[in-house]
Amino acid sequence: PPAAGESAELAAAGDLDAALFTSSLTVEHFLDLTAERSEVEAVREGLETAVIGAIGAPTSETAADAGIDVDVVPSTADFEALAAAVVATLRETS
Repeated sequence: PPAAGESAELAAAGDLDAALFTSSLTVEHFLDLTAERSEVEAVREGLETAVIGAIGAPTSETAADAGIDVDVVPSTADFEALAAAVVATLRETS
């Protein structure tokens, strides 16, 4: 898609507030994209300051295995719960 990689660019620049991973595959695709752009280290640094959400335990485990610290895993594995939990965390940390 035309906007693919926008969140990686924001993370690499240190301008990403949050990232929401909705499956293990999205974690893998995100990291593959950063590798293709040779931005792995910059993106990882950018993710350290962002709120990272994962839709459920399997996705959180995939992210953790890849070295991404997950801040939010909602009790219900659906996007609305994930988005609400990440927004709440952003508000708490702002």
